[in-house]
Amino acid sequence: GMAIAVFDMYDGHCAHRSQRGKITSALDEVAGVGPARRRAVLRHFGSLTALRAASHEELLAMPGLPKAVADAIYAWLSGEQGN
Repeated sequence: GMAIAVFDMYDGHCAHRSQRGKITSALDEVAGVGPARRRAVLRHFGSLTALRAASHEELLAMPGLPKAVADAIYAWLSGEQGN
């Protein structure tokens, strides 16, 4: 029933999922960002896609995110998009 449908849905995004894992673990390596803060940032923006689309101002406006960390994430996102 439901469990299988959910599994199939994720299975269809297999390649995408491994890439997303790589990107979010890279986010852990940004100065000041660890797994807990990474989760908080992703929860705040709703998805990695939304985070990538976020402006510097939106990062700075996130509650509980120090300015230095917001700057580091923004710099990382900018650099990542340049690849």
